[in-house]
Amino acid sequence: MRSLNEFNLRKDFGNKLPQALSTNTKLPQSLSSSARFLSSDPFERCGRQPGVKVKEEDESVEDFFHFAQHLQQQTGECLTACCGGSNPKSLSLSDPAKTHSRPSADRPYHCQDCGKYFRINDIKRHQRIHSGERPFPCFQCGKNFPTSGDLKRHERIHTGERPYHCLQCGKNFSDSGHLKQHERMHTGERPYQCPQCAKSFYRSGDLKRHLRIHSGERPYKCLQCGKTFSDSGHLRGHQRIHTGERPHRCTLCEKSFFRSGDLKRHHRTHTGERPYQCFQCGKSFSESGHLKEHRRIHTGEKPYHCNQCDKSFSRLERLKGHQSIHTGERPFHCTQCGKNFFRSGELKRHQRIHSGERA
Repeated sequence: MRSLNEFNLRKDFGNKLPQALSTNTKLPQSLSSSARFLSSDPFERCGRQPGVKVKEEDESVEDFFHFAQHLQQQTGECLTACCGGSNPKSLSLSDPAKTHSRPSADRPYHCQDCGKYFRINDIKRHQRIHSGERPFPCFQCGKNFPTSGDLKRHERIHTGERPYHCLQCGKNFSDSGHLKQHERMHTGERPYQCPQCAKSFYRSGDLKRHLRIHSGERPYKCLQCGKTFSDSGHLRGHQRIHTGERPHRCTLCEKSFFRSGDLKRHHRTHTGERPYQCFQCGKSFSESGHLKEHRRIHTGEKPYHCNQCDKSFSRLERLKGHQSIHTGERPFHCTQCGKNFFRSGELKRHQRIHSGERA
């Protein structure tokens, strides 16, 4: 006798939900290769863009399920809700049973849009990726969500509830996934690996942004000046240059900033905090970027190459200063006497003439 759950699913999906396949069921030829489903675009198959957004730390990641499918193609890792959320373990594509592209005893129900197999309780939720259905509304702001779990997480924005607690540092989070991501900072675990350069990341969103370095993709465009960005947060920060908005204010000196990261770095000038330490020489830095640049002293790495000569540099600023020699550009301007300079360091030294300061 079929369960009530299965009866309700069949009522909702009609003929789209087939009978559970037994382990002896022979698959049609079109389903015989798991690679067929993993190599094709999921939205080409169903003909829709889901436009799903999920909150990931400070940034909403658009078309997350498109990225999840791409990441599965690259690493075998499934990030979608059918697996119960973000799965930090990379799975091998050589084992198709682990990627839901073949039926198994616990995943017998087949999605006709993308060819994957699911548990009876998961397929209805999965189908909403293809249909774009969002049946769970927030009664406070009117936003709609594809799953009750997504709604529940969203409602914590309104209530301020942060029920997930880090046992190591005491920080609280509104979402269990955010806590897991945070805990990796303590453990050092970086489960999201770039298939092109082997760099690894704490969060799937960080990997998504990093992949754009390789692809050159800059999907976020400023409507006022046409400048494009690889990251939506960078676009938001840039747009404040046009609006003059500086929403992030220092409570100690009233200075205000375009971006929250700028305020955070500024705060360290008051506290003297230098949380980024070089493990090779013990030197500490107030910014992660300064530590990264410093490490190149030890490694000898010079990742910034001049495309006009064979010189390389350990810092981007030094490359830009060097390139002005080729172009003749002197972008650093003294506001007191009008002189222009190739490098910011040269301008700083020059300004001491006006200030009377002696280095």
